Amino acid sequence: MVRTLTLSLVAFLLSTTQAHAVFIFNGVSVVTGGGLIAPNANYGCPAGSADCLVSHDYELVGTASASGTLMDGYQNGVLPEGIQIDLFVPSATFASTTGGPDLVFTDVSYDAFVPNQPLSLIQNGPGTGMVTGFLNGTPFSTTSGVYNTVCVSTGAPVLGGQAGQCGLAFGPQLFTAGGENWLQTFNLTTGPGPEPAEASLVLLGLAGSIGLALRRRS
Repeated sequence: MVRTLTLSLVAFLLSTTQAHAVFIFNGVSVVTGGGLIAPNANYGCPAGSADCLVSHDYELVGTASASGTLMDGYQNGVLPEGIQIDLFVPSATFASTTGGPDLVFTDVSYDAFVPNQPLSLIQNGPGTGMVTGFLNGTPFSTTSGVYNTVCVSTGAPVLGGQAGQCGLAFGPQLFTAGGENWLQTFNLTTGPGPEPAEASLVLLGLAGSIGLALRRRS
């Protein structure tokens, strides 16, 4: 039993490591604060609307905290360089502007790899990502345009792994859920995080320690 549990845990951790091995990162920035903040930059509009900038059906209520990482590096180990974005929002409420019921996003993941200026967390061209989660309890998954990723500190660009202030937007192009196109704009603070390889070694070491502890207890 102990052997089975230990081997299962190690196999899971190795599979996680292998899943991230297709990326070579210069550095990892971890989200330490912020999320979806401004109602006028977080809203829903009728799907396919030609005037989504002013025709809002829903607007953000309060704020919605976010967690996750931003990393600059190379997808599949080759050029072009880009930014890997992985964010998570546990809950975000949008109120109807016409008196209807609220719409609530829960357990939402945002994933994208976008082109960047070399050695920076600054996007230099349009990108596409994926948004998955629940809207009023119903699961959804949609592609999304990703725009305007910029991370700076005192006005200067920062690299992955450095502290800074970051902004980026998912939608409204392609981001469709519940019959609405959505713009969700992140305002984030970030700090340095571990290199992916270092994190994997820590997890593998933890797996070994857990296995040894379980063996001793048995």
